[in-house]
Amino acid sequence: MQGVPKGFYLQVGVFSKTPNPKFMEAFMKYPHQIQSVNGQKRYLIGPYNTREQADAKLEEVSHNVAKPVHVEIK
Repeated sequence: MQGVPKGFYLQVGVFSKTPNPKFMEAFMKYPHQIQSVNGQKRYLIGPYNTREQADAKLEEVSHNVAKPVHVEIK
């Protein structure tokens, strides 16, 4: 697993191929990390210091990118 800074993230997708340009354009507007896991890439928005900070972006990210799930990197 590649080193991703510790913190709370909103995971907006896991893909084996590069996502479509519209997704990537929206995704790149946020602080983000792309983590390689078992031949796939996890698209993470963040890191945020707390889950509450990540929650504050939940609705905006759902609307602009994709419905996220919470991920904590320790």
